[in-house]
Amino acid sequence: MVSLLKMRIPILFICLNICACHSEHQQNTASPNGANKKTILEQKMYVPVIAVKPGQSGTEFLAKNNLATKGHIDKQPAGINFYEYNWSVKQYGSVAIEHGPHSFTIPHALSVMGTEDPEHPNLGLSQVSVGAGIGHDETISHDEARKRIYDFLNKLAGLGWIYYNDYSEPRLTGAQAFQYHLDNDLYSIPINYLPTLDEWMRIYAGEWRLHAKEMFLSIRLMRDKTRLDPKTPGAYFLNFTLQTKEDFARAHFNYEERDKWPALWVDTIKKMKKERYSKEAALIKRGFIIDTTYQDPIIHPADPVEP
Repeated sequence: MVSLLKMRIPILFICLNICACHSEHQQNTASPNGANKKTILEQKMYVPVIAVKPGQSGTEFLAKNNLATKGHIDKQPAGINFYEYNWSVKQYGSVAIEHGPHSFTIPHALSVMGTEDPEHPNLGLSQVSVGAGIGHDETISHDEARKRIYDFLNKLAGLGWIYYNDYSEPRLTGAQAFQYHLDNDLYSIPINYLPTLDEWMRIYAGEWRLHAKEMFLSIRLMRDKTRLDPKTPGAYFLNFTLQTKEDFARAHFNYEERDKWPALWVDTIKKMKKERYSKEAALIKRGFIIDTTYQDPIIHPADPVEP
């Protein structure tokens, strides 16, 4: 599952840029009189804000946002449906994530895509992905990017979003958790530690993981590898992935086992936590402090599961 994640991130980045460039090309197509300007029809088609509630049906998503079926559904031969909307890089939009008191808006959005499995219609759009920039300009100073992202993370924390890590990963917090991430880039970056600019520049592609009331959020950071001089502007891209509790739980298993996840959950988590405790024992010898107050999200009736 980890290897698949590594493969999907650069592919997603490329796809989003292709979609953005295609959209921009459409908007800048010359009019009959030779002027490069939007037509009245194109202006009407532009949607500044898309609202989505993970778990809603694809039909509800289209109806709520007044989107036609044509052009906004991609049905794959494998049986997965993608409900999507793309903006232009010169005409960013916003995505309003609806989740009760934990709702928030993602600005500077380039794309939004909800995933639906027709074999499990009761799950609705079980996963929603949003591609976004950090600001309206193509580049931004690295220090400003650092501050903007952590301001956003602080707002999420204020809305009740809680940091979490994989069951097999050690329970660390603050500066030690950040240091551990630098040595293990798949480890979730803590939200309760603001890195210095020098530390920030050491992050190549990081991820923050949060949860709130049976919803899971991953915010993945990518940056232009050719613009890593801290004294000159950089280019940043964020990918937000929201999962329902059901989708989050199913993702811990191979495809053929996912429908049976409730029966397999306890034994699987026991194995993962044994790995966690082994890592923690080694870290204690190196002077790390384990955050024993940390609590894993409640997924299964048997949680919290212990080996």
